Amino acid sequence: MPAFSTTTASDEAVAAILMIGSMQKYFKYQFALLCGIPSVTLFGEREDWALMVTKLARLAQLGDEPARFAQLLRPVLNNFVASFDNPKAPDVLSFWSKCADRRGGGSGPTYLTGWISVFCFWSHDGKLLYPEQILPTSSQGFQERETEFGLDQALSRRIDTAEVPLGYVSVPVTVNDLGHEFDTVMVAGMIGIQATSIPTGEAGLDSIQPVSGWFMYEKKN
Repeated sequence: MPAFSTTTASDEAVAAILMIGSMQKYFKYQFALLCGIPSVTLFGEREDWALMVTKLARLAQLGDEPARFAQLLRPVLNNFVASFDNPKAPDVLSFWSKCADRRGGGSGPTYLTGWISVFCFWSHDGKLLYPEQILPTSSQGFQERETEFGLDQALSRRIDTAEVPLGYVSVPVTVNDLGHEFDTVMVAGMIGIQATSIPTGEAGLDSIQPVSGWFMYEKKN
């Protein structure tokens, strides 16, 4: 394994995988995954998450679908805030244990349940994934929409894993370099997962977090 002054954890992983790849004719490899989330760290301050809760009222003024989305999202965000107030409370621990559950399989579809499904409200092209009765009706006026909803409503949803929307967008862009044009695609959003270490943890990679970023690539015909 490399052990230079510039060696990073990523360099060590690359070296290990290169060795594995060179020996694949002689060995078989597998990863074993365990269930559950040992712990969760919410970045930012409590006020950041509380501000998101207050912004839900604005969604109720934008139409039936955004109002329904706000109804489902509110109890989830409320529990995020509660995680700052009393992280060891039984209700908070129970909330995080209900994040996601994978069901189904075989010859049929596989479904994702739990409150994580709330974030899969629209498809990648903006269509409502699972049309349902949205209350109150638009005749009552956007200002009168009720956005208070219980967590049970969020937990009652399920989504086909094949329909989970993308966490990023892509857009074609023409790049002009001194008269030479290139057809490119620009991508932005949640583009990966980063392995990291919590400040109070032991040495080594013991956590993962989403990575937001953007990049461009040239289209080849």
